Amino acid sequence: MAIAVASGVSTTSTANTNSYASGSFTPAANDLLIVFVVADGTDTVAATLADSQGLGFTLMARTTYNSAADSVYCFVATKLAANAAMTVTFDCTGNNATGANIYVARVSGAEGVYIRQISTGSGAGGTAPAVVMPNAFITSNGGLGCVGNGANPAACTAPASWTETNGVDTGHNTPPTGQECVNRLSGETGSTITWAATSGTAWGAIVVEVYVAGNGIVSPDPFGMSGFFGGSSSV
Repeated sequence: MAIAVASGVSTTSTANTNSYASGSFTPAANDLLIVFVVADGTDTVAATLADSQGLGFTLMARTTYNSAADSVYCFVATKLAANAAMTVTFDCTGNNATGANIYVARVSGAEGVYIRQISTGSGAGGTAPAVVMPNAFITSNGGLGCVGNGANPAACTAPASWTETNGVDTGHNTPPTGQECVNRLSGETGSTITWAATSGTAWGAIVVEVYVAGNGIVSPDPFGMSGFFGGSSSV
């Protein structure tokens, strides 16, 4: 048994504002929603994500890149979705972004809203994006990742045995900002997830490991304490 990952929506904007709404999408009943945001021109630690279904989202990880001028965020829903059209809205009040790319991943076959671990990485142009996880993946679990950089599109290459999530390699101009999202449904056993080619510009990345349905939860906390709190990521 493995998770499945489908795209909810990918939305880009060059508005210079503190609030960015996604396009509308319709999840399947009981999808776990994981949202990656690449926001240029902001490094706020107080970013939030609201949604029209009232699921609630927790900011699980954030990393900055490009001399801390730009950020990548990962939000995870606190409830499973209903089969109804919805939107999500990223808010960075107090430090407007000059633009944002929002990607919503729909995960089915997961163990509720539990995740095992999440971590971040960042680096200079001419290096391959990589994220060191606090623990090796459990092979039956799935993974999702996101790279943000200063190109449109991001033009990154997925890690070995990972795939771009429905071709999500996008971005916007003014300034150029890219987002590439990847996933692996099962089979990962490593603790370092390295993209297969260098990024031409500075980059930030986040990788999250999702429990597949039936895997035991180490902690009663809905975000899988054993991995997440052992990680190097921060918000």
